[in-house]
Amino acid sequence: MSWANELREEIKLTSPLGSVFYALWRNDERTVEKKLGIFEIPKFKGSIIQDLDVKATSYPLTFYFDGPFHNRTAEEFFTAVTEERGQWEVIHPVKGPLILQLVSCKESLSPVDEGSYTRIETSWLVPANLTRVISLDELASSIFANAFNVISDALTMLAQLRADLYSAIQSAIATFNAIAGLVDSIVAEITATVALVQDAYQSARAALDNALSAFGVGNADPTPVGEAAAELITVAVDATDDFAERFTAYNSLVTDTLNLVPMTTTEEDFNTLVSMEFNITMALVAIAQSVATSTFNTRADVVSAMDNITTLFNDTMEALDAAQDAFSTLPINRQYYANSQQYSSLVYLFALAMQYLTIQFYNLRAEKRFTVTTPRSPLEITVTEYGSLGDRDANYDLFIRSNQLAGNEILLIQPGREVVIYVG
Repeated sequence: MSWANELREEIKLTSPLGSVFYALWRNDERTVEKKLGIFEIPKFKGSIIQDLDVKATSYPLTFYFDGPFHNRTAEEFFTAVTEERGQWEVIHPVKGPLILQLVSCKESLSPVDEGSYTRIETSWLVPANLTRVISLDELASSIFANAFNVISDALTMLAQLRADLYSAIQSAIATFNAIAGLVDSIVAEITATVALVQDAYQSARAALDNALSAFGVGNADPTPVGEAAAELITVAVDATDDFAERFTAYNSLVTDTLNLVPMTTTEEDFNTLVSMEFNITMALVAIAQSVATSTFNTRADVVSAMDNITTLFNDTMEALDAAQDAFSTLPINRQYYANSQQYSSLVYLFALAMQYLTIQFYNLRAEKRFTVTTPRSPLEITVTEYGSLGDRDANYDLFIRSNQLAGNEILLIQPGREVVIYVG
């Protein structure tokens, strides 16, 4: 046996509805391209490129119908192409059985030059196996896994802290303490609603105090400080599934932390900026985690979340870039360099969060709002707008609940009242 023995003399094509066609074949090719996520970030040299696997393999196939009635066979094939939807089974002379999706088809009508056969030029793609589609739960797990990657990269960045000067160390400690105070006043309130989360917050607060007390010239490893701060800032994620509540808190934390940007560029200021960037990164991590643990009720909620996190991320990066630029004129050993790996990990984390929100958007119903112009009963509006009361009155209950109807409004809605309908 050899490769030549495995070749087939003809190409066989079976349409989605089972029509079978045999044709002559000479040669073709197959190509594949990579899917790349290319992120162009303002004030960042170069592009961040993420390998997102490969696109569908493409097959441009040219084959020939011959015989005394090749024109009729070509006509039958072209009819199947135009009228049948779905994937074709192709027995390729070299590659064997393939499941392909037809993209285009061109029939050559050239009886003078090609009177003994009809040439067909086609283009095909190998469809993905759609039996397994990533779920929201899997995507949420991926967000949390990559959040830990960002934290790990941020801890590496924290190692830039100047630990050879007492004043520089005190600057870092003062910055961490100041930000912890902001967390106490802004974020801690969220944790108060859940006892276990509040206990975890208090434990993280104590761990941070202990780590800061131990940090110094003789103990210059900032990792315990960073780990405790990361836990302190992100623990509130588990307190609620309300995205708006958590985003408001973390947005305020980032904004207030940016107010600590130093106006000078001393060694002490260097440590202040490193400490600030670490804590801001933790707040951004918490926002991404909040996306994966939030309950979104409407598409409007999702769009608002997407707009808010995009604006915050871009504004924060711009502010940090401006703060870092102030150090660019100093001697090389005193310049500030952000950790590019941490930044890349953070960009990828937010890309996952946006993907999660996009899927949520299409899973939710759109809102339709209108004002009642004549007295109407909720029962009648439900049947008119939803088509029925729904299984076990689910549509009716949704209408009552989403419009917060009570008292007489459950019986009759008066003119001038705005109501909302969720359109599937």
